[in-house]
Amino acid sequence: MEEPIVAINPNPRTNAEWLHDLRSTDAARTQALEELRGYLVRAAVIYLERRWSQLTDTEHAELLQLAEDVAQEALIDLLNKLHAFRGESRFTTWAYKFVINIAAEELRRQRWRTLSLDALSPSEDVPPLADSLSNAKTPEPEKAVMRAQVWETLRRVIARDLTQRQRTVVLGLLVYDAPVEELVQRLDTTPNNVYKILHDARKKLKRRLLDEGITSEYVSEIFSEGT
Repeated sequence: MEEPIVAINPNPRTNAEWLHDLRSTDAARTQALEELRGYLVRAAVIYLERRWSQLTDTEHAELLQLAEDVAQEALIDLLNKLHAFRGESRFTTWAYKFVINIAAEELRRQRWRTLSLDALSPSEDVPPLADSLSNAKTPEPEKAVMRAQVWETLRRVIARDLTQRQRTVVLGLLVYDAPVEELVQRLDTTPNNVYKILHDARKKLKRRLLDEGITSEYVSEIFSEGT
């Protein structure tokens, strides 16, 4: 993962200096924590601003507060895992991964919260293949065609054959990557029931795809990241 251009100070610390100061109990630790938190906040702001379209209902002041919250959570997590740093990269690059993982999770939560149950009704299409596989490796042309065909079949089956609760769970977990607890709250149910709904929906999808001559093995093969 490439580290963003986020300056900390004119004389950046070495890995050993970061570890020493963060593990100390004097003023050096206070200063190191302040510098590290500032770095994490700036990294979070840059990450979130680049993905502003996913936070269309968020004012910039709210985004800055979100960056502060994300950075604080990342800092706590990082400090609890200092023992895991092996020095295989710059310390700040290692720290960057903590803040980005948390920011990405928060983006998923924010995006899911902006969706209404009506947006998951049969009249609403499942997102296009390109949107759902935006981070996937671009396949060869023949494989891309096969993926598109299967995805369109899935879109049709999800809209036509699943119940609204099944559709909400399938799209929430498998397409929008919503946290399970968000689905639990939205459907006023339990985690176990969410997984039961997902299990039943998958069985129905598998059965309907087989009716279309599409096996689960074929789906796995064409959506793999190989050639």
